[in-house]
Amino acid sequence: MPHKSYSEALTSLSKATHGRQSVSRLYYLWGEEHLLQEEFIKKIEELLASSNCEKNIFYGTGLSIDDLASAMASMSLFSSERLVIIKEAHKIRAAAEKTIAGILANGFPAAYIIFINPQKLKKDVLSKNVLIKTIAETGLVVQFRPLYQQECVKYIVNEFRKNERAITEKDADYLYQIAGDNLYDLKNEIEKLVLYTIKKGRVTDEDIGLCSGFIKQESMIAVTNAITEGDREKTLRLVDNLLNSKEETFMVFSLIYRAYRKIMLARSMKQKNIPEFDISRRISVYDKGFFDKIKKFRKKDIIRKLEILHDAEFAIKSGKVENADLRPVVAELF
Repeated sequence: MPHKSYSEALTSLSKATHGRQSVSRLYYLWGEEHLLQEEFIKKIEELLASSNCEKNIFYGTGLSIDDLASAMASMSLFSSERLVIIKEAHKIRAAAEKTIAGILANGFPAAYIIFINPQKLKKDVLSKNVLIKTIAETGLVVQFRPLYQQECVKYIVNEFRKNERAITEKDADYLYQIAGDNLYDLKNEIEKLVLYTIKKGRVTDEDIGLCSGFIKQESMIAVTNAITEGDREKTLRLVDNLLNSKEETFMVFSLIYRAYRKIMLARSMKQKNIPEFDISRRISVYDKGFFDKIKKFRKKDIIRKLEILHDAEFAIKSGKVENADLRPVVAELF
């Protein structure tokens, strides 16, 4: 089978009517758009769900060929199907790649197998890598490149449709202009707007203006750093500067909320053994000391802080509080 783009591979899965019959036994997923990789794998898992599928996860670093070969070749004792996922495929040693390719070439695997490479690959690697070449012969090699602007707009429209919300392409493009092309950021904005329009069923540019909107990147980085450092005075000073520069209160709420959400997401992904470089890209944090700083945050404390922000924002939006001062709310977070 040929190499395919993400959209081509997804279309074949989306048109599936026979569950696992539409799923290839072998996949090699590569590219820098990790959220799309995650969603693609989730789609495969949904199609295999009716088979009571068992999942095994391996990592390229220190990969045991014997354990992987056993998982690929054997049926599960408790399920009718087995899904084997190998993350960080770019870290598999060349000798190990050759061995795995030999195993795959000598017989069709009993399991469904997905290799995940989070990096962009050059054409010579795609054409010469023995593992990729072997998978391309009987399976699918799928590229996950960053989406172009119009593709991001289409992604936004489709995500809202999945959540039973309508949005025009013009308004979807407006959200794209505000949030940018990082799909994790876009997904976060979409989730907020879905909640914000729970009684409307339609998302407008006015909703986006009130609920979304990114403050300058420098301010986002500064506030996130101040919060992770636990520096109350610095955070209050930054909030003062933002409010004095005529930033909307809701924009500042959104910024602080995002900072705590990033901490929560980072902790969750660390527990799943996702590499720090991958986590940093997903949540758009590039402070080298970030992961050391967030060790002091406990889950229940973060949830409590998010509740404080939510309650305060709701009180303002509902009209219960007029001319609200955000500073006492921020002070309560420390």
